[in-house]
Amino acid sequence: MLSVIVPVYNAEKYLEKCIESICQQTYRDLDIILIDDGSQDQSGAICDQFKAIDGRIRVFHKENGGVSSARNRGLDVAQGEYITFIDSDDWINPDLLERLMAQIGQADMAVGGYTTVSKAGNVEQKYKDESLTFPECVCSKFDELYANNFFNAPIAKIYKRNILGTQRFDSSVALGEDFLFNLEYLSKCHEVKTVSVISYFYNCMNVGAATKKLRENDIEQIYFLYQAGRNFLCKYYPNTGESVELKKRFCLNGINLIQLICYSDKSQIEKSKLAKKLLTNDEFIKACNKDYSLPKRYDIPRKLCANGSWNLLQVFFVIKKKLSTVRGS
Repeated sequence: MLSVIVPVYNAEKYLEKCIESICQQTYRDLDIILIDDGSQDQSGAICDQFKAIDGRIRVFHKENGGVSSARNRGLDVAQGEYITFIDSDDWINPDLLERLMAQIGQADMAVGGYTTVSKAGNVEQKYKDESLTFPECVCSKFDELYANNFFNAPIAKIYKRNILGTQRFDSSVALGEDFLFNLEYLSKCHEVKTVSVISYFYNCMNVGAATKKLRENDIEQIYFLYQAGRNFLCKYYPNTGESVELKKRFCLNGINLIQLICYSDKSQIEKSKLAKKLLTNDEFIKACNKDYSLPKRYDIPRKLCANGSWNLLQVFFVIKKKLSTVRGS
């Protein structure tokens, strides 16, 4: 049996499409777990309606605790030998779970590709049909896999419950909790199967600059994630060199945080204090000193970050915001 865990929070716009796509899977032996994480819209009622229709569905209502808390509740009540996660605003093609289950065999994890759906257009993340041993193959291909978001979200992945054991998502972490979860799981694996199927649709239609909020510990968190990736490689594949993709992601995350700081309603003193946490971090400066062939919009702020130029970064992002407003009017 495969337990499908769906954390649900205020997802009434897409939830029916998500649940229907799960119920219509050609792989039928499912334990469908809907965790209503204190939704304030009709999501909880929609979950209950589907429960009345399909006997494979179980619904649990809880106080809001965040996506990690909801996933952990699902893990606590899961009955299947295998585990997968689907976000409540995403959907899957009818063949996804059957194709992943057909490939996992004696492997410890099966990973499929997915399509990111956004206003900017759809982008596919795909893999070859191959078997990767851990740590040799996974770590030697770390940058290639990381660039394809292999280590990040738990979507389009099948885990084994006996390997997970008591492992849970860290609900105290608001940024990169998926990355940490997958690193911990992989450390217990011997073989991972990647599957060429692209039948998961990752919905980013509601994600935009306006919905992103600055959290007090975001700067410490992106540095922690960077170090976690480095420590993982150092422990399991010590002969590898520096990961370019880890540095690149650290650089991009830092630039995006600097932009959020500039646009925040904090006082100028608070903004300066937060920004300088990053701009005085030697590892961040080193990461920004590399040219990763990033989109042109990152070129100037990357160079300014490399020089620690907080005042010029503020000017750049203020001008960028004004130009964006003019173009949108």
